[in-house]
Amino acid sequence: MKNDDLTYDWLDFVAEQKLVRKKLIKEQITKIPNNLRHGNRTRPIKGIVIHHTVTDSPQGTLSALGQRASTNYEVDKQGNVYEYINPNQYYAIASNSANEYTIAIDVTTGDGSWPKEQINATRSLIEKLAKEHGFELSLAPDEGPKDWKGMAIVTGK
Repeated sequence: MKNDDLTYDWLDFVAEQKLVRKKLIKEQITKIPNNLRHGNRTRPIKGIVIHHTVTDSPQGTLSALGQRASTNYEVDKQGNVYEYINPNQYYAIASNSANEYTIAIDVTTGDGSWPKEQINATRSLIEKLAKEHGFELSLAPDEGPKDWKGMAIVTGK
């Protein structure tokens, strides 16, 4: 087998995986009605903020957030994606102003583990959102105007 054949096989495999991932993420997003606080989006979306929860389930996250805070999405340990607040219309409320121009994703981490299904679903969601909103992915430093421990921002360049 020639190297050219291997290259085309690899490109076909990559294209197929991207198609499968696109279908999976589109089918996986479940909209969850809730009473979480949110703000009307008036600024363009420039990035994604990833938070980790200390809860064991999306129900636990909703309970913990209550009326004090919110998130646009959550990815649970099984790789299920939940939309709580439409990011095109609203931004999530948190203890800092970064969410006014970002999309917030919470990742359920109750016991501290990150199963492969969860990592793959989070990656797919991030890629989907970056493509929809037209920014390239890069990892911002885990620091900011407030103590943002445990949070990193994925921003456009």
